[in-house]
Amino acid sequence: LVLAQFGVVWCFALNAISFLAVIGCLALLRVPYAMPTPAGKTRPLRQLREGLAYVRGDAPVMSILLLASVTGFFLLPILQMLPSIAETTVHSHRDGYALLSAAEGVGALIAGLTTSYLAMRFSRGRLLAWALFLNAALMMVLGFQQGAFAAAALTALTGFSLIMLMVNMN
Repeated sequence: LVLAQFGVVWCFALNAISFLAVIGCLALLRVPYAMPTPAGKTRPLRQLREGLAYVRGDAPVMSILLLASVTGFFLLPILQMLPSIAETTVHSHRDGYALLSAAEGVGALIAGLTTSYLAMRFSRGRLLAWALFLNAALMMVLGFQQGAFAAAALTALTGFSLIMLMVNMN
């Protein structure tokens, strides 16, 4: 809504202000149980090798990292492609992008509100599988849309499935 009414500059300004609020809250935190830093310096490449060895030895961790990598590489770029999708489906770069961004946010909000209920009702593995399948299918169908309403509905479902996927991977 801000994008359609005021433009990109105000979106970035509001985003920056929200980051300042979070940084301020983090600065006010007092954590009595913080982990001490190790006394000796460990080389970063050695730490990387140790981390990769740990992942190779732990199948559940390997599975989740692989799923997160696939998700990040193949599914998350939809968010960066929204301006192009808006231009080709809604035929309006600024208003279309605002519509699709708002729809994605609505879907993400609904996912955030329903995730705990769904996680209690279904297994996490089943939720992950359905969210992954749904997201891939939605992206394929979204590429063929020509109308604003259908594109917004599919983008809302994409936002829902992305958040469902990310939350359940944690």
